[in-house]
Amino acid sequence: MSKTKAMNPPKTATLLESLRWHLRHADETPFEISKATGVHSSTLYRFLGEQRGLSDDATDRLAKHLRLRLVRQ
Repeated sequence: MSKTKAMNPPKTATLLESLRWHLRHADETPFEISKATGVHSSTLYRFLGEQRGLSDDATDRLAKHLRLRLVRQ
């Protein structure tokens, strides 16, 4: 995936937009993330292509793998 110098998603990003941003900027490929989390690769690629959403379980597994947490501002 393309890497940019930005370290964080835009402040106006939704939860799923932030997750997409972190997946796109991860050091692992989507396929590697899929294998590590058990989220099917086709599900992950469709999510990244904004063709579908994710189940709560998949969202939790991806966030845990990427070491993301929700913080109130």
